[in-house]
Amino acid sequence: MSSRRPSPSLAAASQQCSSIVSCIRFRPLGNSSRNPALHYNVSEDGTLLKVLLPVASFIPVDQQADQRLYHFSKVWDTDTSQQEIFEFLYPSIQTNLFQGYNATVMCYGQTGSGKTYTTSADGLVQRICAAVFETLPAVRAARPGATLRASVSFVELYREAVYDLLLPPHLHHCYQGHQGGRYAGNKKTLFKGHMYRRIPVSSYEEVLAAFHEGNRIRRTAVHKMNSATSRSHSVFFLHLSYCGDSAEPPRSGSGSNCWESKLTIVDLAGSERVAKTLSTGQTFQEAVAINSSLSALAEVIGTLARREYVSYRRNLLTMFLKDSFVNSFFALIGCCSSERSNADETVNTLNFCSVASRVTVSRVCNVQQQPPTPPPPQNTSQPREPSIDDLSVWELPMNCGELRRQLATYQRRCTDC
Repeated sequence: MSSRRPSPSLAAASQQCSSIVSCIRFRPLGNSSRNPALHYNVSEDGTLLKVLLPVASFIPVDQQADQRLYHFSKVWDTDTSQQEIFEFLYPSIQTNLFQGYNATVMCYGQTGSGKTYTTSADGLVQRICAAVFETLPAVRAARPGATLRASVSFVELYREAVYDLLLPPHLHHCYQGHQGGRYAGNKKTLFKGHMYRRIPVSSYEEVLAAFHEGNRIRRTAVHKMNSATSRSHSVFFLHLSYCGDSAEPPRSGSGSNCWESKLTIVDLAGSERVAKTLSTGQTFQEAVAINSSLSALAEVIGTLARREYVSYRRNLLTMFLKDSFVNSFFALIGCCSSERSNADETVNTLNFCSVASRVTVSRVCNVQQQPPTPPPPQNTSQPREPSIDDLSVWELPMNCGELRRQLATYQRRCTDC
């Protein structure tokens, strides 16, 4: 899928700063589509986009048209392949991952615009993970004494709740949001990834198997605009943990040569207009939750662009992805329909990505502490008084009354002393 690349350098500055890489991809017209195409022009270097929006459907496009001009990191037309998108994004992703920095790729757009196709149909998930595992042997060969491990996680955010897609369906509920539940309010543990599985992987095939298993149980539905529309936001993680050998110098100012990086690939559920999708019942309730979370995401992006105080707690989606906004290389792909009937939704996506391009994200190397050095052997010839450290958790008294009696005894001893 990807050509072999040289091993990336493992040396990096302690902090980096860059703007969000904001890109646009147009989905081609379907074979069965009877709607006329949207009129737009892309510059030769693929960074400028001019969109012509007719004021009314019966007025010719070249008359009384509303012209919009946008500047993006890259604009991909309808004939762009998956490989072209991968080759544009991967060099920056590789550099960050193998230097201990996080990297995030997010696909945003209306329903049926090609977000899941871009990430999952032999897309970014498969191609980036394949390229990472092609690079791992060269990194290990360059540092024979170092350890480099990989693991994956896969979750979906469905109606203010997070579900672990790598657990069986009857077990994969891991967090309940505003509606209350078993883990309500335990956000710190959730964001550190302790409440969903991290499966160790040693090959690309194992990553692919885990990803396909998670996609199999992800929630989808059918409505007028999409025969397999995602009803949840999916977030796929690839974690890399590196610890250098004793001869490798530590990172500047950290005293450690160990780091952990994280690749996050986000496939957002598409924004929906009920007047077009004709959703009812549960599908309608899901659409309300999706649009609410995307509105909160747009508010966070706008606030970051204005460099004002950001409240991530309005919605579970923004809380869950906070790490991507404040400490990650960030690439945003706005997926747009090329049909003129979807011009309003396309303009909303273009405006969102245009605002995001003004956001600057700083990131620091995720330095980890050195593995603990085993203590020197103790002289067992001299007897010592046993301490509580010698007892396992299961050997400690579990009865509260017994604990209170022991505490009272210790307090009396201290008083007597």
